[in-house]
Amino acid sequence: MLVAGLVWLGLLLLSGVAVQLVWLRHIPAVVSILFVLIAAYDLWLWRLPVLRRRIARRPLLRGTWHASIRPTPETGKYRDPVRGYMAIGQTYSMLTLRLLTEESTSESLAAHAIRAKEGQFSVTAVYRNEPRPSVRKRSPIHFGALILQCADGVTEIAGEYWTDRRSVGELTLSGRHPRYVSDYATAKALFGDE
Repeated sequence: MLVAGLVWLGLLLLSGVAVQLVWLRHIPAVVSILFVLIAAYDLWLWRLPVLRRRIARRPLLRGTWHASIRPTPETGKYRDPVRGYMAIGQTYSMLTLRLLTEESTSESLAAHAIRAKEGQFSVTAVYRNEPRPSVRKRSPIHFGALILQCADGVTEIAGEYWTDRRSVGELTLSGRHPRYVSDYATAKALFGDE
């Protein structure tokens, strides 16, 4: 921000404007106001429907979702879908994914929502899965990646995942609650699931 003020000052000098030193006393205030505006946009303002659709151009995913994880038959014994929750933290500049199941928690190491085409988005992430110690013998800590597809005004997100354990499968998110939670028990209570 200070650089912007100095560039502005330099441009005034180059264009022959007689710069008065009294003008410089407002640079700290201008920098502070711009910082507050940028922070407000990053945290909240981009979510406003008119700004999100016209300027930000990204889906609003923040909150906690029901998750259904279905391993493909080729990657081992086929079983019923694993039920869980996906907590998504989101600002304009950041996206985090946290998959919560009864046996493990996955944390995104990197995540991004990419605009694929008009109104369509791909959510990509690399994650680390850490099962509870009591199940690590059959389900060790592992890393994976996922790609999910969604539309603006999203009500469901679906896609696939793959891991370094050579497992692959499908992941579907639905029923978003706007509150972000960080653990399985709280998510279960949030949705009233028993």
